[in-house]
Amino acid sequence: MASRESTSRAPSIFAISTELFHGITSNLNVLDIHSLRLTCHHFHAVIPPVPPPTHSDLLNAETIHFLACVGCKRLRRSAKFSTKMVKKHKRPGGRQARSRFCIECGRRPLPGTHRYMLGQRWEEGVVPYVRCIRCTEIDIAPDDKIVKLCLSCHQQNLERKRAAEEQDRLWKEVNDQKQRRLLREERRRNWIHSGRAQSEFSSHDPASEQYSESIDWGFGIDMNSAHS
Repeated sequence: MASRESTSRAPSIFAISTELFHGITSNLNVLDIHSLRLTCHHFHAVIPPVPPPTHSDLLNAETIHFLACVGCKRLRRSAKFSTKMVKKHKRPGGRQARSRFCIECGRRPLPGTHRYMLGQRWEEGVVPYVRCIRCTEIDIAPDDKIVKLCLSCHQQNLERKRAAEEQDRLWKEVNDQKQRRLLREERRRNWIHSGRAQSEFSSHDPASEQYSESIDWGFGIDMNSAHS
């Protein structure tokens, strides 16, 4: 009875020949072979060490939740990539997927490849970051997507801009006052040259003539009624 059960039992994978086993593993990708080799001591001894996976191997093994990074040559969770690196042409199978790199690689110091350049913005979750073109540091970016400065440098830039605008306003005010003074002096000279002033020391300002009609100086009062 026992012998009948043993003959009907399915053969174990450990009982197949080495040649057949290698024929099976030759159809697996590098990551699957590596995973199979780590399952038990027998497979670890039978399967020869596999070389590190290439970037192409990682791209072939991509899923929605795990993506290949060209910088560190690893499969990483999609949360390790910025929003731009997992959408459109850089999504799994996209035509620009080979240029995708994770946030950790992108934050590496310059110069170098597969990292964020000066002025480049990205998002970590919902927080915008930028490699500032002024201080060259990586920091939180302003909400305005066209700004290539970090939030601190952007605020300093706004303060300098406001100070410059205030200085321009003050200079304009001074120049306007100067121009008004020159115009008054020119009117006074014209007034004197026209002979309407008794002397150059006359205190009468012709500019006041424009207000003479609108101001009631009391000259319309009846003199007789005033004496009474």
